[in-house]
Amino acid sequence: MVGVCALLLAPASLAAEFRHVLLLDGRTVVGEVIDTTSRGVELRTPQGHMRIPIADVNTMRVATPAEWSGQRDLRVLVAPVWSTIEPAANPGLDTEIATAHVRAALARVPRVDVVVAEGPTARAAAACGLDLTCARTAFSALDIDVFVVGAVGSTTGQLDLALASGWTDAPAASRRVSMLRAPGAGALGGGGFGDEVEMDAAARALLGLVPGPLYVAAPPVAPVAATRSLPPRDGPLVDARLYVPLPGYPAFADGKPARGLLAVAIAVPAATAMTYAAGTAAAHRPELVTAAIVGSYASVVLANVMTN
Repeated sequence: MVGVCALLLAPASLAAEFRHVLLLDGRTVVGEVIDTTSRGVELRTPQGHMRIPIADVNTMRVATPAEWSGQRDLRVLVAPVWSTIEPAANPGLDTEIATAHVRAALARVPRVDVVVAEGPTARAAAACGLDLTCARTAFSALDIDVFVVGAVGSTTGQLDLALASGWTDAPAASRRVSMLRAPGAGALGGGGFGDEVEMDAAARALLGLVPGPLYVAAPPVAPVAATRSLPPRDGPLVDARLYVPLPGYPAFADGKPARGLLAVAIAVPAATAMTYAAGTAAAHRPELVTAAIVGSYASVVLANVMTN
Protein backbone atom coordinates (compact mmCIF):
# COMPACT_ATOMS: atom_id res chain seq x y z
CA MET A 1 0.00 0.00 0.00
CA VAL A 2 2.91 2.35 0.69
CA GLY A 3 4.11 1.79 -2.89
CA VAL A 4 0.63 2.55 -4.21
CA CYS A 5 0.51 5.79 -2.24
CA ALA A 6 3.94 6.78 -3.53
CA LEU A 7 2.77 6.33 -7.11
CA LEU A 8 -0.38 8.34 -6.44
CA LEU A 9 1.49 11.24 -4.83
CA ALA A 10 4.44 11.29 -7.25
CA PRO A 11 4.89 14.63 -9.10
CA ALA A 12 3.24 14.78 -12.51
CA SER A 13 5.50 14.54 -15.57
CA LEU A 14 5.08 16.12 -18.97
CA ALA A 15 5.74 12.73 -20.58
CA ALA A 16 2.94 10.16 -20.76
CA GLU A 17 2.86 7.86 -17.75
CA PHE A 18 1.20 4.46 -17.57
CA ARG A 19 0.06 2.31 -14.68
CA HIS A 20 -0.65 -1.39 -14.29
CA VAL A 21 -3.33 -1.75 -11.59
CA LEU A 22 -4.57 -4.95 -10.00
CA LEU A 23 -7.91 -4.29 -8.33
CA LEU A 24 -9.23 -6.04 -5.25
CA ASP A 25 -12.02 -7.60 -7.33
CA GLY A 26 -9.43 -9.31 -9.55
CA ARG A 27 -9.54 -7.08 -12.61
CA THR A 28 -6.34 -5.82 -14.22
CA VAL A 29 -6.31 -2.33 -15.72
CA VAL A 30 -3.52 -0.80 -17.80
CA GLY A 31 -3.96 2.85 -18.66
CA GLU A 32 -2.38 6.23 -19.20
CA VAL A 33 -2.41 8.46 -16.12
CA ILE A 34 -4.80 11.40 -16.45
CA ASP A 35 -4.86 12.54 -12.84
CA THR A 36 -3.71 11.29 -9.43
CA THR A 37 -4.63 12.42 -5.94
CA SER A 38 -4.37 10.91 -2.48
CA ARG A 39 -7.85 9.49 -3.09
CA GLY A 40 -7.08 7.51 -6.24
CA VAL A 41 -6.10 7.63 -9.89
CA GLU A 42 -7.89 8.38 -13.17
CA LEU A 43 -6.64 6.38 -16.15
CA ARG A 44 -7.32 6.51 -19.87
CA THR A 45 -7.89 2.96 -21.03
CA PRO A 46 -8.44 1.95 -24.67
CA GLN A 47 -12.20 1.95 -23.94
CA GLY A 48 -12.34 5.28 -22.09
CA HIS A 49 -11.61 6.93 -18.75
CA MET A 50 -11.73 4.98 -15.51
CA ARG A 51 -11.60 6.44 -12.00
CA ILE A 52 -10.13 4.04 -9.46
CA PRO A 53 -10.40 4.85 -5.73
CA ILE A 54 -7.37 3.91 -3.68
CA ALA A 55 -9.60 1.68 -1.54
CA ASP A 56 -10.18 -0.55 -4.61
CA VAL A 57 -6.49 -1.01 -5.42
CA ASN A 58 -4.63 -4.20 -4.55
CA THR A 59 -1.31 -3.40 -6.24
CA MET A 60 -0.10 -0.71 -8.65
CA ARG A 61 3.10 -0.39 -10.62
CA VAL A 62 4.49 1.63 -13.49
CA ALA A 63 3.55 0.13 -16.87
CA THR A 64 5.55 0.39 -20.08
CA PRO A 65 4.26 2.05 -23.26
CA ALA A 66 4.39 -1.40 -24.88
CA GLU A 67 2.00 -2.80 -22.25
CA TRP A 68 -0.38 0.08 -22.95
CA SER A 69 -0.27 -0.11 -26.75
CA GLY A 70 -0.27 -3.92 -26.87
CA GLN A 71 -3.70 -4.38 -25.31
CA ARG A 72 -6.22 -6.17 -27.48
CA ASP A 73 -9.78 -4.96 -28.06
CA LEU A 74 -12.13 -5.84 -25.21
CA ARG A 75 -14.28 -8.81 -26.29
CA VAL A 76 -17.76 -8.42 -24.80
CA LEU A 77 -20.42 -11.10 -25.20
CA VAL A 78 -24.03 -9.87 -25.08
CA ALA A 79 -26.59 -12.54 -24.23
CA PRO A 80 -30.17 -12.15 -25.50
CA VAL A 81 -32.35 -10.09 -23.18
CA TRP A 82 -35.18 -12.21 -21.81
CA SER A 83 -38.48 -11.26 -20.20
CA THR A 84 -40.22 -12.23 -16.99
CA ILE A 85 -43.45 -10.61 -18.23
CA GLU A 86 -46.12 -12.50 -20.12
CA PRO A 87 -46.50 -11.10 -23.69
CA ALA A 88 -50.22 -10.66 -23.17
CA ALA A 89 -49.51 -8.30 -20.27
CA ASN A 90 -47.51 -5.98 -22.51
CA PRO A 91 -48.05 -6.52 -26.26
CA GLY A 92 -45.32 -3.99 -27.18
CA LEU A 93 -42.60 -5.90 -25.35
CA ASP A 94 -39.88 -6.86 -27.83
CA THR A 95 -36.79 -8.34 -26.20
CA GLU A 96 -35.01 -8.69 -29.54
CA ILE A 97 -35.12 -4.91 -29.98
CA ALA A 98 -33.89 -4.45 -26.41
CA THR A 99 -31.00 -6.84 -27.11
CA ALA A 100 -30.12 -4.93 -30.27
CA HIS A 101 -30.03 -1.63 -28.33
CA VAL A 102 -27.66 -3.11 -25.73
CA ARG A 103 -25.35 -4.52 -28.40
CA ALA A 104 -25.33 -1.27 -30.37
CA ALA A 105 -24.48 0.78 -27.25
CA LEU A 106 -21.57 -1.48 -26.34
CA ALA A 107 -20.34 -1.44 -29.96
CA ARG A 108 -20.13 2.37 -29.76
CA VAL A 109 -17.57 2.13 -26.94
CA PRO A 110 -14.05 2.44 -28.44
CA ARG A 111 -12.00 -0.73 -28.82
CA VAL A 112 -14.88 -3.05 -27.93
CA ASP A 113 -15.53 -6.14 -30.00
CA VAL A 114 -19.14 -7.26 -29.42
CA VAL A 115 -19.70 -11.02 -29.55
CA VAL A 116 -23.24 -12.29 -30.13
CA ALA A 117 -24.47 -15.26 -28.13
CA GLU A 118 -26.30 -17.69 -30.42
CA GLY A 119 -27.47 -21.30 -30.44
CA PRO A 120 -26.50 -23.34 -27.35
CA THR A 121 -24.71 -20.34 -25.82
CA ALA A 122 -27.87 -18.24 -26.03
CA ARG A 123 -29.96 -21.03 -24.53
CA ALA A 124 -27.47 -21.45 -21.68
CA ALA A 125 -27.60 -17.71 -21.04
CA ALA A 126 -31.40 -17.79 -20.92
CA ALA A 127 -31.27 -20.59 -18.35
CA CYS A 128 -28.91 -18.55 -16.15
CA GLY A 129 -30.92 -15.33 -16.21
CA LEU A 130 -29.09 -12.66 -14.18
CA ASP A 131 -27.07 -15.23 -12.21
CA LEU A 132 -23.51 -14.14 -13.06
CA THR A 133 -21.90 -17.23 -11.55
CA CYS A 134 -24.04 -19.45 -13.77
CA ALA A 135 -23.37 -17.27 -16.82
CA ARG A 136 -19.61 -17.28 -16.20
CA THR A 137 -19.66 -21.08 -16.20
CA ALA A 138 -21.76 -21.18 -19.38
CA PHE A 139 -19.35 -18.85 -21.20
CA SER A 140 -16.11 -20.28 -19.76
CA ALA A 141 -15.06 -21.94 -23.04
CA LEU A 142 -15.44 -18.73 -25.08
CA ASP A 143 -12.64 -16.29 -25.87
CA ILE A 144 -14.24 -13.27 -24.21
CA ASP A 145 -13.27 -10.76 -21.52
CA VAL A 146 -16.68 -9.51 -20.33
CA PHE A 147 -20.21 -10.88 -20.63
CA VAL A 148 -23.49 -8.97 -20.33
CA VAL A 149 -26.87 -10.49 -19.48
CA GLY A 150 -30.22 -8.74 -19.23
CA ALA A 151 -33.84 -9.20 -18.35
CA VAL A 152 -37.02 -7.14 -18.50
CA GLY A 153 -39.33 -7.32 -15.53
CA SER A 154 -41.90 -5.20 -13.78
CA THR A 155 -41.09 -2.94 -10.82
CA THR A 156 -43.82 -0.87 -9.14
CA GLY A 157 -45.88 -0.92 -12.31
CA GLN A 158 -42.99 0.06 -14.58
CA LEU A 159 -40.89 -1.91 -17.03
CA ASP A 160 -37.43 -2.55 -15.59
CA LEU A 161 -34.55 -3.38 -17.94
CA ALA A 162 -31.93 -4.91 -15.65
CA LEU A 163 -28.44 -5.46 -17.08
CA ALA A 164 -25.50 -7.15 -15.39
CA SER A 165 -21.90 -7.63 -16.47
CA GLY A 166 -19.15 -9.95 -15.28
CA TRP A 167 -15.48 -10.48 -16.05
CA THR A 168 -14.37 -13.98 -17.06
CA ASP A 169 -10.99 -13.69 -15.29
CA ALA A 170 -12.27 -11.86 -12.20
CA PRO A 171 -15.19 -13.71 -10.55
CA ALA A 172 -15.62 -11.01 -7.88
CA ALA A 173 -16.04 -8.22 -10.45
CA SER A 174 -19.53 -7.26 -11.57
CA ARG A 175 -21.66 -4.28 -12.51
CA ARG A 176 -25.44 -3.91 -12.46
CA VAL A 177 -27.52 -1.23 -14.15
CA SER A 178 -31.29 -0.79 -14.14
CA MET A 179 -33.49 1.46 -16.29
CA LEU A 180 -37.20 2.04 -15.74
CA ARG A 181 -39.84 2.85 -18.35
CA ALA A 182 -43.60 3.28 -18.25
CA PRO A 183 -45.41 0.22 -19.66
CA GLY A 184 -47.18 0.35 -22.97
CA ALA A 185 -46.91 -0.61 -26.62
CA GLY A 186 -43.49 0.08 -28.10
CA ALA A 187 -41.85 0.64 -24.72
CA LEU A 188 -38.73 -1.25 -25.81
CA GLY A 189 -38.60 0.17 -29.30
CA GLY A 190 -38.60 3.70 -30.68
CA GLY A 191 -37.74 6.16 -27.92
CA GLY A 192 -38.06 3.73 -24.96
CA PHE A 193 -34.94 1.83 -24.02
CA GLY A 194 -33.49 2.84 -27.35
CA ASP A 195 -32.46 6.31 -26.14
CA GLU A 196 -28.79 6.43 -27.22
CA VAL A 197 -27.54 8.85 -24.58
CA GLU A 198 -28.99 6.86 -21.70
CA MET A 199 -28.06 3.50 -23.22
CA ASP A 200 -24.49 4.66 -23.90
CA ALA A 201 -24.13 5.71 -20.25
CA ALA A 202 -25.43 2.29 -19.19
CA ALA A 203 -22.95 0.54 -21.52
CA ARG A 204 -20.02 2.47 -20.04
CA ALA A 205 -21.24 1.76 -16.52
CA LEU A 206 -21.31 -1.96 -17.31
CA LEU A 207 -17.63 -1.73 -18.28
CA GLY A 208 -16.69 0.31 -15.20
CA LEU A 209 -16.02 3.50 -17.18
CA VAL A 210 -17.02 7.11 -16.51
CA PRO A 211 -19.55 8.66 -16.57
CA GLY A 212 -20.93 6.53 -13.80
CA PRO A 213 -23.98 4.30 -13.87
CA LEU A 214 -27.50 5.71 -13.87
CA TYR A 215 -28.48 3.30 -11.12
CA VAL A 216 -26.40 0.52 -9.66
CA ALA A 217 -28.04 -2.21 -7.65
CA ALA A 218 -26.02 -4.00 -4.99
CA PRO A 219 -25.08 -7.58 -5.96
CA PRO A 220 -27.04 -10.31 -4.14
CA VAL A 221 -23.87 -11.62 -2.45
CA ALA A 222 -20.92 -9.39 -1.63
CA PRO A 223 -17.75 -10.77 -3.28
CA VAL A 224 -15.20 -12.03 -0.77
CA ALA A 225 -12.21 -10.45 -2.53
CA ALA A 226 -13.92 -7.08 -2.79
CA THR A 227 -14.77 -6.91 0.91
CA ARG A 228 -11.47 -7.96 2.50
CA SER A 229 -9.81 -5.30 4.57
CA LEU A 230 -6.82 -3.36 3.28
CA PRO A 231 -3.41 -3.94 4.91
CA PRO A 232 -2.54 -1.40 7.62
CA ARG A 233 -0.82 1.76 6.44
CA ASP A 234 2.55 2.87 7.77
CA GLY A 235 1.15 6.35 8.26
CA PRO A 236 -1.69 8.66 7.22
CA LEU A 237 -1.98 9.89 3.68
CA VAL A 238 -1.14 13.61 3.67
CA ASP A 239 -1.89 16.01 0.85
CA ALA A 240 0.96 18.53 0.92
CA ARG A 241 -1.23 21.08 -0.85
CA LEU A 242 -3.22 21.53 2.36
CA TYR A 243 -0.25 23.40 3.84
CA VAL A 244 0.17 25.89 1.00
CA PRO A 245 -0.60 29.31 2.60
CA LEU A 246 -3.36 30.02 0.10
CA PRO A 247 -6.96 29.45 1.21
CA GLY A 248 -8.80 27.02 -1.05
CA TYR A 249 -5.70 26.02 -3.06
CA PRO A 250 -6.30 22.20 -2.95
CA ALA A 251 -9.97 22.59 -3.90
CA PHE A 252 -9.24 24.95 -6.81
CA ALA A 253 -6.45 22.64 -7.99
CA ASP A 254 -8.90 19.70 -8.03
CA GLY A 255 -11.44 21.69 -10.05
CA LYS A 256 -13.85 22.29 -7.15
CA PRO A 257 -14.35 26.07 -7.13
CA ALA A 258 -17.33 25.94 -4.73
CA ARG A 259 -15.22 24.31 -2.02
CA GLY A 260 -12.35 26.67 -2.79
CA LEU A 261 -14.56 29.71 -2.29
CA LEU A 262 -15.86 28.20 0.95
CA ALA A 263 -12.27 27.87 2.19
CA VAL A 264 -11.64 31.52 1.30
CA ALA A 265 -14.79 32.54 3.18
CA ILE A 266 -13.58 30.63 6.26
CA ALA A 267 -9.92 31.61 6.23
CA VAL A 268 -9.94 35.27 5.16
CA PRO A 269 -12.02 36.66 8.09
CA ALA A 270 -9.97 34.66 10.59
CA ALA A 271 -6.63 35.67 9.04
CA THR A 272 -7.75 39.31 8.86
CA ALA A 273 -8.67 39.30 12.54
CA MET A 274 -5.31 37.75 13.40
CA THR A 275 -3.43 40.36 11.33
CA TYR A 276 -5.35 43.22 12.95
CA ALA A 277 -4.61 41.80 16.37
CA ALA A 278 -0.92 41.56 15.47
CA GLY A 279 -0.79 45.20 14.41
CA THR A 280 -2.56 46.34 17.54
CA ALA A 281 -0.41 44.29 19.85
CA ALA A 282 2.92 45.14 18.24
CA ALA A 283 3.27 48.42 20.16
CA HIS A 284 2.72 46.78 23.53
CA ARG A 285 3.79 43.14 23.33
CA PRO A 286 6.01 42.32 20.30
CA GLU A 287 6.01 38.63 21.15
CA LEU A 288 2.31 38.48 20.18
CA VAL A 289 3.10 39.31 16.55
CA THR A 290 4.61 35.87 15.87
CA ALA A 291 1.67 34.17 17.53
CA ALA A 292 -0.78 36.15 15.41
CA ILE A 293 1.07 35.25 12.21
CA VAL A 294 1.15 31.57 13.13
CA GLY A 295 -2.55 31.73 13.96
CA SER A 296 -3.32 33.26 10.55
CA TYR A 297 -1.43 30.46 8.80
CA ALA A 298 -3.20 27.86 10.96
CA SER A 299 -6.59 29.30 9.97
CA VAL A 300 -5.68 28.87 6.27
CA VAL A 301 -4.57 25.26 6.78
CA LEU A 302 -7.68 24.48 8.82
CA ALA A 303 -9.92 25.94 6.09
CA ASN A 304 -8.11 23.83 3.46
CA VAL A 305 -8.56 20.66 5.55
CA MET A 306 -12.25 21.36 6.19
CA THR A 307 -13.04 21.91 2.51
CA ASN A 308 -10.78 19.29 0.91
